[in-house]
Amino acid sequence: MAGSGNDVWAVGYYYTGPTSGNIWKTLTLHWDGSAWSIVPSPNLGANSNFLFGVSGSGNDVWAVGYYYTFNGSATMTLHWDGGAWSVVPSPNASGAFGLNAVSGSGNDVWAVGTYSDGSAARTFTLHWDGSTWSQVPSPNVGTESNQLYAVTGSGNDVWTVGYYTFFGQTLTLHWNGSSWSVVASPNPGTVDNQLFGVSGSGNDVWAVGFYSGFDDAYHTMTLHWNGSAWSWVPSPDGDAGQNQLGAVSGSGNDGQGSEAGLPRLTLAPELAPSTVTSPLTVPL
Repeated sequence: MAGSGNDVWAVGYYYTGPTSGNIWKTLTLHWDGSAWSIVPSPNLGANSNFLFGVSGSGNDVWAVGYYYTFNGSATMTLHWDGGAWSVVPSPNASGAFGLNAVSGSGNDVWAVGTYSDGSAARTFTLHWDGSTWSQVPSPNVGTESNQLYAVTGSGNDVWTVGYYTFFGQTLTLHWNGSSWSVVASPNPGTVDNQLFGVSGSGNDVWAVGFYSGFDDAYHTMTLHWNGSAWSWVPSPDGDAGQNQLGAVSGSGNDGQGSEAGLPRLTLAPELAPSTVTSPLTVPL
């Protein structure tokens, strides 16, 4: 979700059903201060299209996701100019691609996600300079899966988060204005640790997700960046079973998280539409 007051956007996708092709199509909603309305949005190709992230306001709003091709999937970036959504070309290479989040405005916009190099998922970051999207090299940890789900910041202070390895370890990358680097982050869980949301800047950044142990329970996870290091800040669970945080917003003593319990999509061209959930995950 992006915006405030009488200019708020939410994006996602909807299922057309058996009478309309059994595919998924992009869905964009706008809040005008009194009601939500559906705003027509484009789709690419003849197969399913999905939107997972949105950022911006006024006549400069971006929505990102991916669409299925006959060979896998490809990135999709849509722009709102104040009157209509349009498709803006975005980089792809061989393999399966997808974008999970976007942040920024004007000539400094970042979109992040993942792609498959044929053996494992790899981090994927795109930058908009005001005229063109370009891929920016981003690091990976080890040879197993690395995936990015959220991004925040601008200029020389941008964060993107996710996880790496099959049994997840938290992954936090920082952009200093010239390159991305891996920044060490805590892993409170003995089995799995995954981040899905990030917000903030400077010495006050929050990242959220979940962790699990050998008891198979999922616990909410909140990490805080104080300008020099990430630390784990204990957070409550809703119950003793499955708990996940999928987004975070705010700063100072007014940070707010939201439990999204994010299921993940296995990126496969043959995936049946009825099994699609979000966001994008590339299998090992």
